Amino acid sequence: MGLLDLGNQPGRSYSSLRVEWAKTAPDVIYTRVQLRKQGETAWRSACFTQSPGLVLGLEPDATYEVLVDARATGPDYGGVFAEDYVAGLRKMRAAADAASPKIALVGPTFGGELEGPGSDYLEACYRAGMRGLLQALDLHPYVKYATPTPPGGHPGGPEGVLHSLERAREVLARNGEAELPITVSECGHPTSEGEWFMPPVTYAQQAQRIVRTHLLLIGAGVRRIWFYAFQDEGTDRRNPEHNFGLVDWHGKPKPAYHAYKAMVALLGRTKCEGLQPDAKPPVYAVRFRDGNSFLTALWDSGGESEVLVSAKGGATATFDLFGKPVSLPGTNAGRQRFVATESALYLRSAAPLRLVSQRRLSPPVEPQVQMELHPSTVSFAPGATRSWECRVQSEFDVPVEVRLSCSAPWGGQAQCAALTLPPHGSDIANLILTAPADAKRQLVSGDAKCAYRPRGDAGEWRVLRRAVFFEVGVPQTMMARPNVE
Repeated sequence: MGLLDLGNQPGRSYSSLRVEWAKTAPDVIYTRVQLRKQGETAWRSACFTQSPGLVLGLEPDATYEVLVDARATGPDYGGVFAEDYVAGLRKMRAAADAASPKIALVGPTFGGELEGPGSDYLEACYRAGMRGLLQALDLHPYVKYATPTPPGGHPGGPEGVLHSLERAREVLARNGEAELPITVSECGHPTSEGEWFMPPVTYAQQAQRIVRTHLLLIGAGVRRIWFYAFQDEGTDRRNPEHNFGLVDWHGKPKPAYHAYKAMVALLGRTKCEGLQPDAKPPVYAVRFRDGNSFLTALWDSGGESEVLVSAKGGATATFDLFGKPVSLPGTNAGRQRFVATESALYLRSAAPLRLVSQRRLSPPVEPQVQMELHPSTVSFAPGATRSWECRVQSEFDVPVEVRLSCSAPWGGQAQCAALTLPPHGSDIANLILTAPADAKRQLVSGDAKCAYRPRGDAGEWRVLRRAVFFEVGVPQTMMARPNVE
């Protein structure tokens, strides 16, 4: 982002950077400073809240790159309304400009549900005057159960990050900042057990997903990516926050460490040319140029697919998830046949690969029921009753039974609804909720659920989730926010 020349300080073995922001409302801003000396690849990190602080141990006569991450906290942005966040951000922008015009301010660090409440919140930030305050939009695009699942993938699979990036860029474009860079200061997959916002994964699945997440982000144009975390923060397998590491609590590398190391070694100093457009979900491919040759990462998001590649300019070498060479397939009718799995396969070639065809081998890509909330951020006055639409669309060839519900942040449930969708049909139900008469001004998150089952299917109900935010006690002018499609 920016470069800060700290200059020489005679008689001292280090220089220091003082971080001091104008005072803001309690809990509105969480500030993190990351920096590195020009030419270094590793970032140093120091975290602050509202307090001034010093980043020490810096060398004199050195130029440092400084990244300031200002965010509202928590899955519901710490209960901080966009107007309050931007008011604090404006003070931080003034403080950063006063310290050095080369300090880059990034934020608001949205996490997860950019398809819905996150894009609502980003729109609200722009209505509150955020345009021009940031040098980059910062995201925490953890893929959760509430993130839409692309065809053939697993709920919470990495491929959902593409939805988040697409929605974020749509909001940026609508607000005149289409060229604002996007950074990802956190993402990852916990090797935990039990239910949470994100699906728990095994060690083997984490290795697959951490690599795919990186490839998808860089393929979609993100150039600054930090993973959470390098090392586990504890040993409780039922605590997700203890299990995000690429190495465990004792420092032993997980398979994800070795897979990530192999990816970095293979990519080296290649230049990413983006997602390969001739790969269609559930198959994904990201292409990199390495001088006069190319490296293409290929995988399936939720099973195995046959992929036929033109032998003209085809693969000359292949490597598995851990960088080990794999035998090249033979050529048949001018094509090479590869089986794409959930583990990335790296294909080296002298020319850009051309995917001729693809087909899912197993399991078959099953139809889904799609759910949208309109709006996905619902505003209440205390004691008021509000309704919002839940739109459902079936991809099945048979009628589908649907049950809709939504958790209420103050206990209980919203009024539920039941529908039967005709084959390839759609319908709309209203969910109704009343805020307590004594509810204080607050921004909190809820969980809308769509349970569905094809008629005649005796199996378990499948559950689809979407996040919904509730604004309580907001002024009438703020309640009239437009829907974000």
